[in-house]
Amino acid sequence: MVNAKGDINQVLKQYWGFDDFRPLQQEIIESVLGGGDTLALLPTGGGKSLCYQLPAIVLPYKTIVISPLIALMEDQVNSLLRRGIRAAAIHSGLDRRAVDITIDNWVHGPTKVLFIAPERITTPIFWERLKRVNLSLLAVDEAHCISQWGFDFRPSYFDVLKIKDIHPQVPVIALTATATDVVIDDIKDKLGIGDAGFFRKSFRRDNLHLQVINTTGKESALLTALSRLSGTGIIYQRNRRQTREVAELLAATGYRVTYYHGGLSHKERQERQAAWMDGKVDLIVCTNAFGMGIDKPDVRYVIHLDVPPSIEEYYQEIGRAGRDGLPAEVISILSDQDFAAARYNHTTAYYPLDQVHSVYHRLHMYLDIPVGSGAGESYDFDVNAFVDRTRLAGRLVWSTLQLLEREGWLALSDGVKSPSKAMILVQGWQINEMLRDQPAKMKVVQHLLRHYEGLFVTKSTIDEDDLAAQSGLSRRQIVQQLKQLRREGIIDYEPAKSGPQVTMLRERLSTTNFEIDKTRYHLRKERAGKRLDAMIDYFAVAECRQQFVLAYFGEEDSQPCGHCDRCQAGGIGLAAPEEVDKVRAHIAQVVKNTDTLTAQEYVSMYPRTKRLKAIAIIQQIRDSGVDLPLAALEELDD
Repeated sequence: MVNAKGDINQVLKQYWGFDDFRPLQQEIIESVLGGGDTLALLPTGGGKSLCYQLPAIVLPYKTIVISPLIALMEDQVNSLLRRGIRAAAIHSGLDRRAVDITIDNWVHGPTKVLFIAPERITTPIFWERLKRVNLSLLAVDEAHCISQWGFDFRPSYFDVLKIKDIHPQVPVIALTATATDVVIDDIKDKLGIGDAGFFRKSFRRDNLHLQVINTTGKESALLTALSRLSGTGIIYQRNRRQTREVAELLAATGYRVTYYHGGLSHKERQERQAAWMDGKVDLIVCTNAFGMGIDKPDVRYVIHLDVPPSIEEYYQEIGRAGRDGLPAEVISILSDQDFAAARYNHTTAYYPLDQVHSVYHRLHMYLDIPVGSGAGESYDFDVNAFVDRTRLAGRLVWSTLQLLEREGWLALSDGVKSPSKAMILVQGWQINEMLRDQPAKMKVVQHLLRHYEGLFVTKSTIDEDDLAAQSGLSRRQIVQQLKQLRREGIIDYEPAKSGPQVTMLRERLSTTNFEIDKTRYHLRKERAGKRLDAMIDYFAVAECRQQFVLAYFGEEDSQPCGHCDRCQAGGIGLAAPEEVDKVRAHIAQVVKNTDTLTAQEYVSMYPRTKRLKAIAIIQQIRDSGVDLPLAALEELDD
């Protein structure tokens, strides 16, 4: 087993081209190579993937990586293949034959690293062969999903524990970018990881300058903010339509800008992401569908135009700024209506369970799936058409689909169009034997192998137009040959799909048997509400914003950052003159109608989300030397 510093540095240089590790990476890797169970908490941009990828290369046998995100799995597989490391992924987008071959190539063949969605762990096709594989490492990415306290809890992650039962001596590395102390303790407990195997990099990012602008004129505030910023930036907007509208506004003002959301075609998303990555546009206005696997070092600012549902998600998104260590701006431009909308979105995301059950059954009826069927099958599925046909509320349908996905009942495609994919199903030497007298098919296969990597181990994205241009054949001829090769069992070919898909991960249950765990459902709602409360408190906090975030993630003894808007305002956050005048007038009006009013009593009249702001303004008025007719003002300083 390799664990010497010189050896892993050599691997780092050979495969990644880096001379040095990022902070904590070396210690984490040495823990894994030493055979210890390890939990790594590295914020976004901290280099989590290297912590299991490098050991996977060094260790003698196979590695399995649990991940819930198809897009991230495919990104990691492609990254490893580019480095000459055999990797593959199993997820809901693969048919049974492709899954079968992919697993065989991992258990008995050259595939070194296998990525798998947690819902697939206990499927018979995988489970039996998992028992026979020589395993060196179990990696659990997005490990917060195993905790009911985590912001994206998924019950299917409990199946990770079953892998440990089969391979108890194999070391585990669990990784996450966002976890509170409660979640960390829960992960440790469930995976049996001791304190010696826990590595935490501070969430502190001294190069990020945090600012919140509360305004009724968001458009004007955005243009003003952008006028003083330069370089590459990201603007997050939670509504797809508004990403386009904001991008059009900025384009009309002269900015080089594009927009991005999950409703665009695969090709459009690739093109827009590439344009931003390559510097052809400076700004990308996007939903949270953008950012997975993005490691652009020179993002100079991130702007939010909506309230994120949690500090975890907010910190992941702002973590894409300033990865080169240079100063970067993080700005939230919000109105009171945005906070009301965030509350409303939380409330309407959790419908009564009888309505959830109704959507489940009507979905199966719509797709013509009988009771006892559907497991592992994929279906073309247009959500809008389903809503129109059933006359169900759109928000109810989307909320239910997301719940069913988190609970492991189904998986949704992430876009409007899926690209064509292909995989070689026979051994290399068999190709010559089978196609000896079929030159047209042989030509197509040769061009596939020449221009696309990893076709023997995973289903890879291909482009029929590119193949046509390279081979001199027409697109129609290419498609015909690919379909014929599929019929002969030489390749697995999946033409591009024109619409989104849903994959059923379990068979349909009857009305009396299907049930969502009520306790877990209500816990989800309660904890999501608390995370939203914390997010809103962040925007209203009167002290250092970074200190608030660090305390949320368990770093209680941190020092003020010194450069967020609160620190720059002396820890109080100066309010606009009109805000100050409004509070002074309100206090005078309220005091007229009462004998004695304490400062605490006055502040309690405000909604919970406005109280810190009210305290800050009262303190600002006192600091200006103006007396206020409130008793016990000093209690506000406690």
